[in-house]
Amino acid sequence: MSVLWYAPHRAVGDALMKSILASGNGRSFETAFVVISVDEEYAVPKHYRLSPGKQDLVSAGGHHYDVLGAQTDAHEDATVYFNIEKVVAIEDAHLSRR
Repeated sequence: MSVLWYAPHRAVGDALMKSILASGNGRSFETAFVVISVDEEYAVPKHYRLSPGKQDLVSAGGHHYDVLGAQTDAHEDATVYFNIEKVVAIEDAHLSRR
C-alpha cells in the first residue's frame, strides 16, 4: 500500500475519532459518546484497547443508547455508553424508503 494513498485516509479516521471522543466520555447515559454507525461504536473500544463484550440496546430519558461491556488488558470490566439517536434516525430513514 502506498504511503501517499494511506496518509489522507488516516487523517480522516483520526479526525473522526477525535470528533467522537469530544462528544462525551462514554461513562454514563448523560455523557455517552455520540456515534452515527455501529462501526464507530467498535472503533472507540479499539482506540482504548478494550475488548468488546456484550452489547445492550437501552432506552433511557427518551433516548436510545447502546451499552457496551468490555474488558481492559488487565481483565477489568468496563462499560461504555453510546448515544445512538443518529444511528436510529438513519436506519428509520432507510426503512421508510422501502
